[in-house]
Amino acid sequence: MNYPSLSGSDYFHLLVDRKMLRNGLVGNISRIHLELDSDANLLLIAERLDQNQVLNTVGQLKVVHRWPLLPKWDEEKGKRKSVLVQFNMSNSEFNATVLNRKVDNDNGLVFIDLCELEDGTKHMVISMHHVLFDHQGMMNFLHSLAEPHAEFPLFPAKEPSSFWRKLSSGHYMTVYMLCRSSGQLGTLIGKHVKPKERPKFKLIHFNKEETASIEANAWKAGSRIGQSAFYLSATAKVVNETLCKRGDEPPYLWFSVPHNNRRKGTLGHLVSNQLSFLFFRLHKEDLTEITSSVSSINYQLKQQLKARIIERYSELQDALRRMPLFIYEGMVDLASKGKMSSFGYSDLGEQKTIVKDFLGAKVLRMHHYPPVPSPPGFNVIASKNNGELAFVWAYFDEALNQKEIEEMEISFRKTLL
Repeated sequence: MNYPSLSGSDYFHLLVDRKMLRNGLVGNISRIHLELDSDANLLLIAERLDQNQVLNTVGQLKVVHRWPLLPKWDEEKGKRKSVLVQFNMSNSEFNATVLNRKVDNDNGLVFIDLCELEDGTKHMVISMHHVLFDHQGMMNFLHSLAEPHAEFPLFPAKEPSSFWRKLSSGHYMTVYMLCRSSGQLGTLIGKHVKPKERPKFKLIHFNKEETASIEANAWKAGSRIGQSAFYLSATAKVVNETLCKRGDEPPYLWFSVPHNNRRKGTLGHLVSNQLSFLFFRLHKEDLTEITSSVSSINYQLKQQLKARIIERYSELQDALRRMPLFIYEGMVDLASKGKMSSFGYSDLGEQKTIVKDFLGAKVLRMHHYPPVPSPPGFNVIASKNNGELAFVWAYFDEALNQKEIEEMEISFRKTLL
C-alpha cells in the first residue's frame, strides 16, 4: 500500500505529544471507556478483536519522519500486540495502569484493555494516540470494532492543494498570531510544573429538562447559532473566578477551539485528523457578565470567519509539516511564552454513534477521556447524547484542588441554569 503523508493537524498532535512527554505525562492519548454488563465474556471479545481486520491494520501503523520530506504513515512489519485481558484487578491498579496506558510509535498507536475488577464489574478501555484519530475517526474506529462489517476508508481522499496558497496563508497566520500575542494570558498551572499523577476526570451531567432550560438561557444570552459561545463563556467565567480567588487577576484569558474540517453530513475515514482552530481572547471586562462574554465570542467568530482563519490556519498547519518539531515548538511557544492557553475546550456536539452492544456484550455506559496537556492542565469536553448535555472536566491536582473544583462546579451549574 502507498501510505499518505500526515495531515497538518496530525503533525500538530505530534507536537502536543512532544510537550506532554517532556512534562512527564504518557503522551497525547485519548481513551474510550465502555462499562460492560457483568455477563460479558471478555475472552471471547478478545478473540474476536484479535481477528478484526481494522484493528490489525490500525495497530500496525506508525509515523515515519523523513525530513526534509513530509512525515508519512507506514506499516510496522510483524504483528503488534493490541489486546490484553486481565482479571481480579483492583480499582487503584485499573486507574494507574489501564487509564494511564501509554501508546506510542514504537509499540503501537492503539491498545485495548479488557478487565474484570475485584468487584465483578467489567470494562473495556481503548487507548488511542491522537495522531491517529480526530473525534469522528475515534467513533468510526469504535463502530468498526463493534460491527466488523462496517466499512470506512482508512485514509481521507487526497484533495488538490496549492503550494503558493499555503505559503501565503502561512505568512498571514504567522503575522496574525504574533500580533495577537498571548503572553499575559491567565493560566491555572505554571509552564514548568510537572504533574505527579494521572489526570482526574469529573462528569457534569444535565437531564433533558435541565438541558432544555440551558439551551433557552443560551439563546437569551445571545448564543444564537448553537450554544457553544454560552458554554465557552461559562467555562471562562469559572476559570477567571478561580484565578481571582487566588489573587491572580490576569488581563485576559486566551484559548483555542478545534474546528472539524470533515465534509458536513459524512462520517468519512478512519485515520488522520481533519481539524483546524479558532482563537479567542476574553478581557477581564468581557468576563463581568455572561452576555458580555457571549457577545465578544460572537464578534471574534464573525471576524475570523470573514478573514478565513479556519482555512488559513489549516493551510499553515500543512506548511509546518516541513518544520522539524523542535523548531515548530519554538514558533508555537513564541506568542504565548510557553503557556499554550488558559484552558482546553472541545464541543463534540450531538453524539451520533451510540454503542449499546459490543460483540455480544451489553454496554452500560460509555466515557470519553481526553488528553490533558499541561499547561493549561484543565480541559473541557462538551457533548449531547439523547437530549442530555454533559461536560467532562479533565484536570491535574497541580492545576486545581478539590475545593476549587467543587466551587467551580457550583458556579458553572448556576451560570448555565
